Amino acid sequence: MSGKPIHRPWPRFSFQDRRRPVGEGRKGVSNEPRSFRPEGWAIVLALLALLAGLGARSGQGASQISRWQLRIHPVGPWYVGDVLSWEVRPPGSGLPGDARVQIQVDPPSGPQWEATLAAWGIDQVQAAVVPWAWETDGEAPGVHVVTVRYRGQEVLRQRLYLFPSSLRPFSERGVAWAEWVTACCQVVYFTQTETQRDLPELLATTEAVYAEVTQRMSVQPGQRAVIVFLPRLLGQGGFLAGEMWVTYRDRGPLMEPVRQIVYHEMVHWVEGKGVKNWRPTMLVEGLAVYLSGGHYRPHEPLFRRAHAVLQWGRYQPLSVLGEDFYQHQHELSYIQAGALVAYMVERWGWERFWAFYTSLEAPEQGETQMQALSRQLEARFGQTLDALDRDLRAFLEQHPATPEDLEDVRVTVALYEALRAYQKAMDPDAYYGTAWLPQRKVMQPRGIVTDAIRSPNTALHQTAELLLQQASLAWLRGDYPEARRYVEEVETLVDAYRRGEAIPWERLPEARRFRRWVAWAWGCGGELQRLDVHADPPRAQVRPWWRAPELETWVLPTTDRSRACPAPSGEVTRQR
Repeated sequence: MSGKPIHRPWPRFSFQDRRRPVGEGRKGVSNEPRSFRPEGWAIVLALLALLAGLGARSGQGASQISRWQLRIHPVGPWYVGDVLSWEVRPPGSGLPGDARVQIQVDPPSGPQWEATLAAWGIDQVQAAVVPWAWETDGEAPGVHVVTVRYRGQEVLRQRLYLFPSSLRPFSERGVAWAEWVTACCQVVYFTQTETQRDLPELLATTEAVYAEVTQRMSVQPGQRAVIVFLPRLLGQGGFLAGEMWVTYRDRGPLMEPVRQIVYHEMVHWVEGKGVKNWRPTMLVEGLAVYLSGGHYRPHEPLFRRAHAVLQWGRYQPLSVLGEDFYQHQHELSYIQAGALVAYMVERWGWERFWAFYTSLEAPEQGETQMQALSRQLEARFGQTLDALDRDLRAFLEQHPATPEDLEDVRVTVALYEALRAYQKAMDPDAYYGTAWLPQRKVMQPRGIVTDAIRSPNTALHQTAELLLQQASLAWLRGDYPEARRYVEEVETLVDAYRRGEAIPWERLPEARRFRRWVAWAWGCGGELQRLDVHADPPRAQVRPWWRAPELETWVLPTTDRSRACPAPSGEVTRQR
């Protein structure tokens, strides 16, 4: 493994010895010694999960006197030591006139902030945001009140429960920012997570992808690529915000190869460093799909998949697709964009395409993006965008989709729409349109980690993620009927949750089975990460609380009589 560490990862201590001297704690992290009593902690975690679930159902403990909303980041439960952010949303699409709101904790004498309503996130919702505002170090555990005022009137009053730091989950204790620098890259991660465990493999992947992308694009960025691996799903697993952020998580609901996500984001990062002219989003995303060989998997047959979109009747004219690209159906848009770039390279060659791509000029006054693209296509290649679209469709007819291609595209859309429905209803901080994105340059100097590592972790959330995981695995191996069956359970589960059903998994056989396994593992002092439901008997990769982030293989109970906890295992399982 080449390179050197900036902050050397924690060595492998025994569970009881993983602690720091008093006074060396970081914000959001307790440094108290910890002991392990499985039965006691199972009860505590169950109560925390119940409180968190109730808070989520009621708007995070809101006692609202209007339709105003207050979202608190990171997700709860919250503990003394957390640094909380405020996001205030007004009723409807916004308010005219004075757009300032005042937020206060424990009025009249508590701390207060003022923020301005503005468009927020990809969905451009109206919100007043105060990031990393309330540092709760030294605050008393228990109930606190948060108020929001607008034009001198209180428009929202919400209760917030702050748990003592001694109840902070094992998965958050002792976690800190860490870095490893190689010749090409600065890899940032969090100690005691999956990334630290698998760091040699991730470093090798990152270096190989960097070398391949810079060579193919003939771009030398002149600086190290910064990539942050985080154990929390945001959006669909990867995004670029000056730096690359990639999800690396054992219980990831999406199982596409991590190299594919790194490759896609690396293309964006390298292009941003070496290409400075205007480019339409449709071509930017199409280029990343084309160079990485597919959107979610390598070696996807882009032309056949685009023909499947055409055959399905979901093909968008390029002049429509290119305007507000991110507002169209995500998977189909990326398939079309990837096929478009692949066709342009096939027709004109990489050198001519790249020369065109790197010389595009921004729209003139009064022009739309697609009008500007069409004008420059005609000037360079003698063909408008509409003519190119007609030629592309004719070309796709020469690469017909198989029935399996069509079903694969349909299941792809169903799977990722189910994921987004789950996020929007049950994990809104992760939903791409309004995602709460970490900011390393703000968080790392202050030692804030919770925004990047904490996600909703009730038994219901774990059940939904495991269902999505099984759907993703079935889709990747081409078992479309099984993938659809799991997707339908997720959709039904989310709908039941939205309706406020007390037991949303009650009528769902797989959800009931997974929910029992989740509860059993918790009672035995572990957390399910991966399921092998086709083994006989079924097995799981489990993260014991006292060995995180290591995994063990446990045999899952198949009847109520076989619910005894497994004996402590010396076997460590690291397969991903």
